Amino acid sequence: MSYLKLIESSEDLLRSGQVAQAIQNFKKIPLSKVSSGDAVKVARLARRTGQISAGIKVLQRQISKRQTLDRQTFEFKAEYATLLTLMGCVPEALGILKDVTTQSIPEALLAKAWCYFEVWEHSKAIPLLKKYVRVQSDEYLRLAGFVNLAEALLGAGDSESAIAIATKAASDATRKSYARLLANALHIRAQAYEYQRDLANSNRDLNQAIEIIGSTQTSDAFLIRRQLAINESLRSKKTSAILKAKEHAFSLGEYESLRLCDYKSLEIKFSNELFNRLYYGSPYEKFRSQLLKRFPQAKILKKHFWGSQSGQILDLSAGEIQLNGKALEITPQIHRLLLTLIKDFYNPVRVGGIYSSSFPGSHFNADHSPTVVHQALKRLRQWFEENKIPLVVDCTKRRYSLVQLKPITVVLSKDSFQELERLLPIQKLAKAFGNGFEFGMMEAASELGLSKASTHRILVSELMSGSIEKRYQGRKTKYALR
Repeated sequence: MSYLKLIESSEDLLRSGQVAQAIQNFKKIPLSKVSSGDAVKVARLARRTGQISAGIKVLQRQISKRQTLDRQTFEFKAEYATLLTLMGCVPEALGILKDVTTQSIPEALLAKAWCYFEVWEHSKAIPLLKKYVRVQSDEYLRLAGFVNLAEALLGAGDSESAIAIATKAASDATRKSYARLLANALHIRAQAYEYQRDLANSNRDLNQAIEIIGSTQTSDAFLIRRQLAINESLRSKKTSAILKAKEHAFSLGEYESLRLCDYKSLEIKFSNELFNRLYYGSPYEKFRSQLLKRFPQAKILKKHFWGSQSGQILDLSAGEIQLNGKALEITPQIHRLLLTLIKDFYNPVRVGGIYSSSFPGSHFNADHSPTVVHQALKRLRQWFEENKIPLVVDCTKRRYSLVQLKPITVVLSKDSFQELERLLPIQKLAKAFGNGFEFGMMEAASELGLSKASTHRILVSELMSGSIEKRYQGRKTKYALR
């Protein structure tokens, strides 16, 4: 069977909920033989079957010095950005989609909306999704767009509109026998009913969704059961059901659910300590604003203490890192990596997220970037050992986080993460040299304050993206911003 027929048959399998069989189909595709014209189709199947790294590799093979990313089609950029988002490279994905407006093709509209979902910017996703459902010609994809729109409306606080859209989507999905979309629409509507404290209607939708999903161990099934637990805790005014849901979420790697469960726990019984954990441990400004609006009685502490609140004290509250009051030497890169691993208390960072944050301005490469990340993590581990800091980097379900070996207190403030907000390398180069001005490798390294190897990696990434161009060859090689 040709890989195009495999893609076609996999689409039917996915729409009927047979994901495992679709994965087997994808693994039969000879990725090295995929033609340029079929690359987006293959990458899309890779994404929908959870083979994210493979999908990125398929598309990156189409990017060359002549056919740079900026010269690719909007359809290509949309799929590439979506895969990067799932890898954790949201800033890079949004950069690729910076020119996407409501006049763009459906795939680009949806890709940008998903980027906004990832960083809790639901309001920005709404106009994109409203246009998407108007212009998407495929019936199934348009219906999926309505489900996403209902979720965006709910995330923005408009539960009435979310219920209306989800109700229509559920009706259409029933008529077309789209079981998975029906379950998703019912789940979104159930969340909207819970938002309005209509637990009876919420539970009705959730139980119907469970009947459709069955006893599967999919993410969709867990999210429905999570909402049932939240409803039970709200009804009983006790957090025991939510706490059990948190344990289950952690075991499954459903990390974002941990944040939501703590948020709902605050609605049942407010705790200023838990509020500050949510506030400091959630790196999304929109979420923090929502948190402050929902709990006006809260008091934001000037400093937050992560860890056991005993043992050694690692102070990250200011620009200089101190251990028990003594300043420590640390390179900017390792400093950024340390902050990247601790900035989200709930959702451990993916390899793409580490790369985007620790090497700002560099473009993720599925073949090389994971190796660069692992090398950086090795240097961070060595820094912990050299300074006798009882922290290790843990990797679980391809997510990275900090774990304490012995009791230690890490002190954080709102200023702790300023290091992550510094100028990106491409911005520094633009400021130093301007468009069209030629500069060499060592000149760029001097301006960036990086080694020759790190500078070379950044320049290669920018060449691929089309942000800079290479002039001359050999020792005479020069670069210039476009």
